[in-house]
Amino acid sequence: HVVVGDIAFAITILLFIFIQIDSVMESPIDDELVEPMEEQQAPIMDDLAPRTTRSSGSSHTSPTRKRLKPSSSTSPSPAASFFVSGKQQGICRVEVARVEWNMTAPWQRLPQSKSSGTAFCIPGRRLLTNAHVVRSAVDIRVRPHGSTRRYAAHVAVYAPDVDLALLEISSNNEREVFFGTNNDDNDSPLALEFTTELPSLQESIHVVGFPTGGKTICITEGVVSRIDMVRASTFNHLLAIQIDAAINPGNSGGPAFDRNGLVSGVAFFKNVSKKTDNVGYLIPACVVQTFLGRCNYPETGVYTLSPSVPYEWHPLENKSLRLAHQVPENVTGVLVTSVSETLGAGILQEGDVLTHIDGKALANDGQVVLRRDEHLQHRYLLRGKRVDESTIFTVFRDGKANQACPPCVLRDVPSIACDGWM
Repeated sequence: HVVVGDIAFAITILLFIFIQIDSVMESPIDDELVEPMEEQQAPIMDDLAPRTTRSSGSSHTSPTRKRLKPSSSTSPSPAASFFVSGKQQGICRVEVARVEWNMTAPWQRLPQSKSSGTAFCIPGRRLLTNAHVVRSAVDIRVRPHGSTRRYAAHVAVYAPDVDLALLEISSNNEREVFFGTNNDDNDSPLALEFTTELPSLQESIHVVGFPTGGKTICITEGVVSRIDMVRASTFNHLLAIQIDAAINPGNSGGPAFDRNGLVSGVAFFKNVSKKTDNVGYLIPACVVQTFLGRCNYPETGVYTLSPSVPYEWHPLENKSLRLAHQVPENVTGVLVTSVSETLGAGILQEGDVLTHIDGKALANDGQVVLRRDEHLQHRYLLRGKRVDESTIFTVFRDGKANQACPPCVLRDVPSIACDGWM
């Protein structure tokens, strides 16, 4: 009986172990990886001294909570200063009805659709927004913050290369009501001011707009994460400010304020990849100023497209490639592989090593110094040119370095597409 009892006990222990092992194998490992962690909240009291309470003749202790008093030295944020300034009515919700062409059947149009974005007032009694907000628009209505009235507007200038557009209130009477009766077109009380410098990394930023989720104004806060070139369209790269502030559909065209309350950029793009979080982009104020300088407004309303890079190039990081073109080690730059006919003869040639643009040295991977230890692809030097602004290329050619090419004015590469294709 003793032996039988020992055997039964051993069998029971083995069955218990097998059951435990089986339960562990059946539990998914991913559950442990995706288990949410409890959020650590900031304390709301500064004193946990116990106090005595009496109930039914018994006493027990419970903590006493004190509310924290707001500090009197806290300075208002740029967004708060912006609202105190009274210019919040210069930010508008843009409601658009659009009819786009059917790309699979170009002779037909798609059914009418509706969308919304944001615009804001700038000097000259104009409204600035993104080009994609008003693309293919058949009806545009703008509603200022704090108002229930909608104003009919139309596109005055359209710039798909930098994703910007200027809107104008259609009716003269409504324009006077919207902007006020000030006779000075460049001194509208609703116009917002732009900063003249790129923001620093980790600088605080406030994005204002009318994103999805409601029809009232929304303010989100974040910091500048980086400054880089991003692909704004299929064949176009644009200088942009990356931020981690929450921006959503409807924020497009809205202003972003820096720590001084000036417009630092215009919201226009968000990375919606599942592998990224809080990656939004602004069009810098310097790009906006260049865009405004390229507009012949209000004389003709014609916009001159920003210049394209008139050549193709290849990095010169490969030692064999440098040896084949007899490039010394002390020469840095990129190899020009082809040149556009729009550049003209006698400037750049195939096989040149482009070393400088307007005196700024190019690295072997094509980057130039933006400021201190920040670098950008050199195309931003060309894309940001003003109308009729000259460019000077310096090359290494025929074994001779620092050969300056004649000054040239860059143009946009002509398109073979029909009018209205963009």
